[in-house]
Amino acid sequence: MLWRITSMLTLGCLAAVCIVSGYFIYSYVYRTLEDAAVVKLLSVAPNTEVINEVLYNKTQTVLALKNSVATSTLPSPLRNIFSYGSATSTNASAPSTSVKINR
Repeated sequence: MLWRITSMLTLGCLAAVCIVSGYFIYSYVYRTLEDAAVVKLLSVAPNTEVINEVLYNKTQTVLALKNSVATSTLPSPLRNIFSYGSATSTNASAPSTSVKINR
């Protein structure tokens, strides 16, 4: 009985090794050959695009203008929203109008 369990475990391990080996060969060898073919094709006929110099110069001037604009200035009496006493008012406000909802 023990030898049957041992032989089943051995066959299972061999099957797992075969599956992992096949996946490794597929993942690394075939994909490496495929990538080499793509590199060879790209080196023969490189895809180069013509740069639109007018648009490039216009973009550079707009970026220079954007970076040269002064930052906005904040008014000097800023309200401290983190202090409850200075952020709230103790003055009575006008009563709010109530709306009657019919149910």
